[in-house]
Amino acid sequence: MVAPVKTQRDARFELLRLLCMFVIILDHFAIYSPRPETAIPWYNDAFLDFITVGGKVGVNCFILLSGYFQCKSKPTLKKGFKVWFEMFFWALALHAGTLLAGLQEYQTADLKQAFFPFSMRTWWFPTVYLTLYALTPVLNSALQHLPRRSNLACIGILYLMLNLMRAVKGSTGEFLFFHYILWFVCLYLAAGYLRLHTSCGQSPAPAPDLSAKPKYYSRPGFWLLLFAAGWLMVFFQLTVTLNQPAIPFPWFLPLNLMSKYMASPAIVLCSFSLFFAFACTKPIRSDAINRLATGAFGIYLIHEHPAVRALLWGKWVNAARFMDKPWFALFAAAVFCGVFLACLLPEFARIRVIEKPVFCLINRIEHAAAYRRARETWGKWVGSCLGEDGGS
Repeated sequence: MVAPVKTQRDARFELLRLLCMFVIILDHFAIYSPRPETAIPWYNDAFLDFITVGGKVGVNCFILLSGYFQCKSKPTLKKGFKVWFEMFFWALALHAGTLLAGLQEYQTADLKQAFFPFSMRTWWFPTVYLTLYALTPVLNSALQHLPRRSNLACIGILYLMLNLMRAVKGSTGEFLFFHYILWFVCLYLAAGYLRLHTSCGQSPAPAPDLSAKPKYYSRPGFWLLLFAAGWLMVFFQLTVTLNQPAIPFPWFLPLNLMSKYMASPAIVLCSFSLFFAFACTKPIRSDAINRLATGAFGIYLIHEHPAVRALLWGKWVNAARFMDKPWFALFAAAVFCGVFLACLLPEFARIRVIEKPVFCLINRIEHAAAYRRARETWGKWVGSCLGEDGGS
């Protein structure tokens, strides 16, 4: 009897996921580090502006990856629960840890964030992502059943509407949360469109086989040049406006087209170019990269937790002490490595000690005969309530 051959997952997009976490951590280093009272050298100020572009690009690429791979898969309650469970664990563990260590004082609002991380929006990105995940059945149905031109029209209208809404309403409060949801839906639809309606999804491999085209746009270098051009445009905008955001109205002014706004044309150019650069590379087989990528979401949750964020950047790192030094960029690189490892190790421990046993138990329950009968009964009852014909 021949044992089945176990295929190894292509690590190209897992490497992109790690790169996104890299630029997100650097962006948080730039925006959350307090500035010194004295002036800092121009090259360090320019370096902070330069790395702060990456946060928006990293978030966009995360959603592009989700849309590309989930548009052909069926969302399940267990997958959504896995994301929520990770949020709940780290919200509770980090709140309890900082409280017991005397690093923060007890407040009722913090306790609510610990026990209800989704409804209290302890983290903005996972909250919006879970909302998007709940919408994936509708989005996948639209991608698979609507004509190609209708999908393109939906993406274009949604993108235009987002920019016009931002121009009129700004980006504050509840509107900002709603704005993020619409933008993630737009990115998800765009990534799904690439998978289902272009040559990106025609290859039998899980990654788009753009390298099969003997043209300039099949080469990673072409997309990396576009990526660099978009990044430099945003950097130029930040430099020209002296770290002040571009005028919110009208949104089509040249500086606004290059603004550090998640849906600005320059940031969109960076995000899609980086995605296609990895799509054009040859397949990568690496267990190490795949394993490291499993901890990317946990790294975000740990270092971006409200209590940890204030302590990390304001007290422990305190980059203001070194912003006048010529080796400040090396200090930033060392901080990234330290934050990455300090968050990765406890996340791996959580996966091994907490997550695996919990989901092994859930898998056993799912395969139990009593559970299957209860699920079939529930499905028949829901179908009868919706007026569906049981024989159809």
